[in-house]
Amino acid sequence: MSAFADSFYLYFDPAGIYAKLFGYVDREFLARPINDYGATFPSAYQLLPVTSAACFPRTNELPIAVQESNNAVFTNLDIFDVATWVRYNWPNKLHTSYDRARFLSETLGTHLVAAKDFLCDLVDFDVDKQFDVTRIYGDRHRTICKLIVESSSRSRSPKVSSSVCTERGDGTVPAWVAGEFGRADAKTRVLVSKDHGSLFAADEFKVFLEGYQKGLHRKWQQRLVGIVGKDGIADLYAKTKYVIPSAPDEADGTAAETARRAVEKLGVSPRAVYRLAKSTGRSTSRADGLHVYADLAPSDPKTDPWALNNAAPYLSREEKFCRSQSSSRACDKIGGLVEGSRSARYQSKGRPDCWNRRKQA
Repeated sequence: MSAFADSFYLYFDPAGIYAKLFGYVDREFLARPINDYGATFPSAYQLLPVTSAACFPRTNELPIAVQESNNAVFTNLDIFDVATWVRYNWPNKLHTSYDRARFLSETLGTHLVAAKDFLCDLVDFDVDKQFDVTRIYGDRHRTICKLIVESSSRSRSPKVSSSVCTERGDGTVPAWVAGEFGRADAKTRVLVSKDHGSLFAADEFKVFLEGYQKGLHRKWQQRLVGIVGKDGIADLYAKTKYVIPSAPDEADGTAAETARRAVEKLGVSPRAVYRLAKSTGRSTSRADGLHVYADLAPSDPKTDPWALNNAAPYLSREEKFCRSQSSSRACDKIGGLVEGSRSARYQSKGRPDCWNRRKQA
């Protein structure tokens, strides 16, 4: 929006200190071809915020506000309406080889309609029905989420300024946009603490990938069991010297059985796994080791809760741990990351409430 209302800057943030020093060189020389001809590119209008269009489902206020010269503010600005562009003299820059009046009356409207149709088609597409989607988003950083068009009686071209989100984001994309709040299931979101450029380097994302990898292993095991049998799967994992912990809802299922058989073939005792896991630093490896031990060892109401409770800071998706069972396992379910603004590794530091509460067998 600011590029259309003012100018596009190729190297410097127009609101930053370097733009004050070198902005003229950037705008008038380095980025001049984009400023002269950018408004003629149909794809440039596809970058407009569709969040202000009626087709976009939303959970908060509109991202564009207009402040009139009398300080009155309204938010029903339709940026896909040619009249809005004519009123505010947008685009501010257009090469002199173009007849501005003709461009506004004939070309601009076509670009805006096409861009809106394209963006609304994207909004209407339910990607979750076609693919397994996970949305990685942040909410720890100051993020621009609103544009304010400051209309002035002294200038035909209003100034466009930005406002920072109250909900925050990853420094580039607001959390409610990246997480598709109001549209996507919360289970498809992973909250990370890093900024936009480092999202995939965040510890939370790495933990998510590790969990996703283990999930793929479990699915693969369940499909393969009908082909080579449980003993055949165990042979494969024994040869790779690798086992995975069971899923929360299949504690005595294929993954646990595979781990038991593979470790037995390797001649490793459950207690050896237990000791190794205890000596591992605070990491998902420690959690996995403790969880695997709980899969390997016979049900022990004294040891199982300890092992699973120590895995909880990394593996619990819920704030409260589950109840202990004396007949089969210490817990009904653990898995994933805590849904919220804090990393799962800082959750469940103490013993769970269920420590001394066991269901009757």
